[in-house]
Amino acid sequence: MANSIEEQYQALCDAIAGGQLEVEYDGKRVKYRNLSEMFAIKQMLEQDPRVSGAKGVKRFYPVISKGLN
Repeated sequence: MANSIEEQYQALCDAIAGGQLEVEYDGKRVKYRNLSEMFAIKQMLEQDPRVSGAKGVKRFYPVISKGLN
C-alpha cells in the first residue's frame, strides 16, 4: 500500500481527463459529486510530498547582489 497515494492521484487525474466522476484504484471505488470536488481533492493530493516529489517540485533560489560587479 505504499503506492496508494500515487495510485489515487493518477486515477483521479485520469478520471478528470476522461470526464468521469467515478475513480477506481487499489481495489476501491470512489464516486465524486462534481468536477469541482475532484479538483479540490487533486489539489490536496498535490500537497503531499509523495505525489509532488513524483511530478517534480519546483524550487526557487534567490539571487542576492550588492550591486557590485
